Amino acid sequence: DLTEFGVPKAYVWIDLKTPYPRSSAAVTVCARLYEALLVDALTESLLYDAQVAGLLFQISTSARGVQLFFGGYDDRLLDFAKAVIAALPRELVVDENRFEIQRDKLSREVESIESQPPHQQAAYWIDVATIVQFYSIEDLRAAVRAVRLQDVLEFAFRLWKKEQLYGVSFAQGNLRPEESQDLVAAIEQTLTCDPLPRAEWPFPETVKIPTTLAGPGLVLLHDALD
Repeated sequence: DLTEFGVPKAYVWIDLKTPYPRSSAAVTVCARLYEALLVDALTESLLYDAQVAGLLFQISTSARGVQLFFGGYDDRLLDFAKAVIAALPRELVVDENRFEIQRDKLSREVESIESQPPHQQAAYWIDVATIVQFYSIEDLRAAVRAVRLQDVLEFAFRLWKKEQLYGVSFAQGNLRPEESQDLVAAIEQTLTCDPLPRAEWPFPETVKIPTTLAGPGLVLLHDALD
């Protein structure tokens, strides 16, 4: 039976499309801090015991929106995912000390670009030159210095209460179709937001670098001809 797997595990990816998490350098910083603070807040109440039981949750934000991942033993995965999703719209409870710890980590990350290997620095500058609405490291550094805990809390409130979202889900492993549909229904019931119109779905845009006979693009032209 191609619908049954030997290992009793399953994985669920949920992609919530919204341009909001990368709408500005300041919002980008709030999104990154929210990722860390949410996991930090849920660890004691939910994630630690779940991890011991073989369950995993991850959240990330990008130019495409918010990505949620759940994985682990299928007999408890859906209950675990529903519990995490139910916690998302709730007010995030974080003290200033935990906020400063996560802000310091992010600050050290954005300050370390000059000490990274040359190929990583080259990749960064390629992104700066070619990706539309890519925020420079200087913009992000300034945003990290200026961000406050209240900014992150307001980001979370707007994300789950005000923004339009469009969800796409993918399930793999020992999950029956009706179980996956049950999880989708729980998401729709919990995240009571208006759907984001398809025309507004975020897609990262890149700049096409011209090839010329001289100046910028010359090496690209020669490479293509060789």
